[in-house]
Amino acid sequence: MEKNTQKVYRLLRTYSGKLKRCSSILDGQGRDKVHGEETLDVWRSYFSDLLNRPPPTSAPLQQVQAPDYPISIDPSTEQEVMKQIQKLKNRKAPGDDNLTAEILKALPPSGIRDLTLTLQQIWETEKVPDSWRMAVVVPLHKKGSTTSAANYRGISLLRTTYKLLERIIVDQILKSREATA
Repeated sequence: MEKNTQKVYRLLRTYSGKLKRCSSILDGQGRDKVHGEETLDVWRSYFSDLLNRPPPTSAPLQQVQAPDYPISIDPSTEQEVMKQIQKLKNRKAPGDDNLTAEILKALPPSGIRDLTLTLQQIWETEKVPDSWRMAVVVPLHKKGSTTSAANYRGISLLRTTYKLLERIIVDQILKSREATA
């Protein structure tokens, strides 16, 4: 007998009624249901309107002088990259490149070296690739009717390599802060 716990849990959620899938959704005006490929246009329009708003026009916040920390500006080493890869959480949804933490953790030394060189190049040029800035927005049902887009919230799935770069930067800032405290 095959041990596939994910399949068992998926079946349990399906039969318990807790897993709901929406194959159709109301159009942008909330009148007619659309199906199949047309639903992508509805989601695109909904999240575009929701996320691409002008900034608020309130009074500017008072600027607070941030303390100066002597932050290291040296690019990361292979050991630092490997340390941050090991800290990544497993079983998380990947971004549009489909690279998971498990894949990065299984990289051979030559792969770690290549990844480190890429991160060092980003560090020195101060230019993150445009493809790393893209996210996959996944709608998650909150409450109410599953056919109304307004009853969903979006989560952004970022590339794991982008998360890795972020962790390296945060780690360097925290190390500098702890050294001065």
